[in-house]
Amino acid sequence: MSTITITLPISGKEATIRRAKGKDMVDADILVEQHGGGPFTAQIALLSRIVQIDGKTLPFQDFLELDAADIELLGKQEPNPKPAESPPKPSSELARSQAGAGETPEQ
Repeated sequence: MSTITITLPISGKEATIRRAKGKDMVDADILVEQHGGGPFTAQIALLSRIVQIDGKTLPFQDFLELDAADIELLGKQEPNPKPAESPPKPSSELARSQAGAGETPEQ
């Protein structure tokens, strides 16, 4: 599992951010419904699910007590690497896909 460990600039605490899973997103969505809020609340809710501070997972309410600069830095981290782009299709494969299913391009 992919993780990033950083030192928070204001608190000086060590934060470990793990790769998010679908269940983390659902849990964060439930927290937003319970507490109200918009996109920023959703980001904090997700961070509260995937970040450990000094080796401990903080409840959402405690996470809200972190300094704003620390939260902002956490939000900029990317423990989920972006997938590599697919290589371009060879011209013969591209021609087949453009010709339509079941048809072959003219030679």
